[in-house]
Amino acid sequence: MLKSIAFLSLLIFSASSFGSEKITGEILETCKIETSFELKAATQIFCSADLSVEDGAEIITNGHGLQIVAMGRVRFGSENGLGLIIRAQAKNAGKVFIYARTASGQLNIDNKATLLGGDVEIEYGSSFGYAQTVEPGRAAEVRTLVGGQALQL
Repeated sequence: MLKSIAFLSLLIFSASSFGSEKITGEILETCKIETSFELKAATQIFCSADLSVEDGAEIITNGHGLQIVAMGRVRFGSENGLGLIIRAQAKNAGKVFIYARTASGQLNIDNKATLLGGDVEIEYGSSFGYAQTVEPGRAAEVRTLVGGQALQL
């Protein structure tokens, strides 16, 4: 059931992010991100439990949409470490969406692009020992909710 919800949300996410283009997205089912990598298409990283990210891991989106969904806790590296780094490196940046029940660690998003930046939406049920830096670029919005309330940055 969760797989089909995740896949459906990726299709909706892809269609809304990229208009009427035909998009083939990827779903990566993993609960551990240990290395850096680049996206070749709109991608959802789905974890049905707790997601652990190694300090300094980097995701280059190449302008593709990225969705990270953890049904449990997401730990972006250690409390005082480098955490997860997400960068667009493209003419136009895709939307970045992150959802988890609880978050900790450091999240760094640079979603600026040569022309237009991409929106960033982050939702957590709660957080502890969590910090983030987000640079959305031109014509883009950032929204961070923790427990349904806007996070004051």
